[in-house]
Amino acid sequence: MTFPNAPSAVRGGLILALAAGFAAAQTPATTFSIDYKAQTISDLDGGSLVAITEGDILRPTRPHGIPRVAPVGTPTIYISSGPSGLRLLGDTGGRGHPEGVHAALEVDGLSYGFDGPVQDVPPPGTFWFSVDKLSFGIQNPNPAIVPEVWTEGPDPAGPNGMEACGDLFLDLGMPSPPVCPTAGYIGNVGAIDGNGAPGASGFAYPGLGLIEPNPMVQSMPPADDGDNLDAADLDELGLNVPGGLVYFSLDATFNAPTGLGSAAANGFAGGDVLTTVPGSGVINLFAAAPQLGLDLVTGVPDTDDLDALAVWENGNGVFDPSMSPFDWLSGGHDMVLFSVRPGSPVVGMPASNCGGAPIEPGDILTTPIAGSAISPYPAIFVAAEALGLRTFRTHFFEGDDLDALDVLIAPFFDCEGNGVEDALDILFGGLADSNANGVPDGCGFTYCTAKTNSDGCLPFLSTSGLASVTNPNPYRVVGNDMVVGQAGFFIYGSKKANLNFFGGKLCVKSPFRRWYPPKVASSVTSYTCPTKSQTGRILRNFNTYIQSGTDPFLTAGRVVTMQLWQRDPNDPFGVGLTDGLRFEIQP
Repeated sequence: MTFPNAPSAVRGGLILALAAGFAAAQTPATTFSIDYKAQTISDLDGGSLVAITEGDILRPTRPHGIPRVAPVGTPTIYISSGPSGLRLLGDTGGRGHPEGVHAALEVDGLSYGFDGPVQDVPPPGTFWFSVDKLSFGIQNPNPAIVPEVWTEGPDPAGPNGMEACGDLFLDLGMPSPPVCPTAGYIGNVGAIDGNGAPGASGFAYPGLGLIEPNPMVQSMPPADDGDNLDAADLDELGLNVPGGLVYFSLDATFNAPTGLGSAAANGFAGGDVLTTVPGSGVINLFAAAPQLGLDLVTGVPDTDDLDALAVWENGNGVFDPSMSPFDWLSGGHDMVLFSVRPGSPVVGMPASNCGGAPIEPGDILTTPIAGSAISPYPAIFVAAEALGLRTFRTHFFEGDDLDALDVLIAPFFDCEGNGVEDALDILFGGLADSNANGVPDGCGFTYCTAKTNSDGCLPFLSTSGLASVTNPNPYRVVGNDMVVGQAGFFIYGSKKANLNFFGGKLCVKSPFRRWYPPKVASSVTSYTCPTKSQTGRILRNFNTYIQSGTDPFLTAGRVVTMQLWQRDPNDPFGVGLTDGLRFEIQP
């Protein structure tokens, strides 16, 4: 993983270290928000049992916030909209309001300032996004059997999934931006699901714990019958560095059915980018709407609504607007990518590039091109059509709305460890996904619940590679956040379990086998345990064991379930237990 031309040597080194740590531990985490109409609003979160609001930043209720194939419980509040978090004024009296009731709390965009930065030749899977529930998508002209906005969206001509608004999709590979509307369809593939369970389209992939489907026609309007993911960021790096800044945007008043929008209620405009250190009680203006080319059509604040956000900040804490794409790679400018909500006056206005193409709610936009003779409005960075979204300018009916955005320069799920996103490996690389769960066969997925050890850490399993009877490459099974210096061994079988066992859960059904010899946990830096900076890691290559012939049970096509037990002298039972792992051995 590299960050060529990183803006600051110090900052770049810090990000490299953090990113490397996350990659080594394979602990991707997802944080997100939902809108005020969502069915999950006012439900008790899966962690502290606090009522969820549309201003809360959520994460999956899973160890370290890692999405997984269903079942996934109600999300957990990661950053509250209240005094301990963003400190939005609407939180007082608004928390616990029923879904569909406006409380001036909506968070529209989310970033930790480490998105990308986008390179001049972005690899496939750079742009991750979600859409609203009225977004249909464009059908792939050369359809593959994969989830995309079209299959998960509400179009009756398609599979009528009604689930796209809870999902996250990624691009299939863009030319060097700006990608103007003339580029045409390039496409997308689903990688993170709302609930992690198969919908009407039949596809399932690792989920967030949201409610799906979300039908266009509600049973009890204005509340929805499902959830709309409204902002997202696919890492938590921002809270693990000095300052812990959160970058976010709030809702413009024109979207508020009653009273002020969440931006105006807190003294800002819906087109502003804001920052705060959670719990500080201070919200600062990072980038004002006019600096982004917004609120210029009317000249009146709070008329355009920034609806999705990705930020790479150059390290000085001051907004240095990009003058043209990729000037952020030299270190003198900040990358701010965003979209706007339907109804914003800037929709339909000429972009400051792409020949003045009219701006659409599905476009990924960036700051205006300096000195543009076309317009003072935002520049198109990636056109909606290229992402597989409809636009009025091309399709002559209402365009789709891109309402959550993140930028990654390294894979989020990379089971094979080849630097390619798993969803893209399934689509282009020939990796089998016979059960259509978004996880390549042989890579494995986790289940069951780990037991908190005596260090206060929640140990967990991760993998890299493919389990195989012939592949010479390793299939690494890793126990993370273990007790340093204590021995542990793996057990494996053919079926899952979830039984009370030594103060935790036994995740492998008996009869099971022991994978000997035990191995002592070495000390490594941890980015996932809240109580320890150094934790134990046990790493073994299961392909070596498979191919040794020690166990004739381990043949191609065999489903394996696995768990790691560890000695933990300071635990009341003396035993540490990870979560479970399930995978299928490939030829």
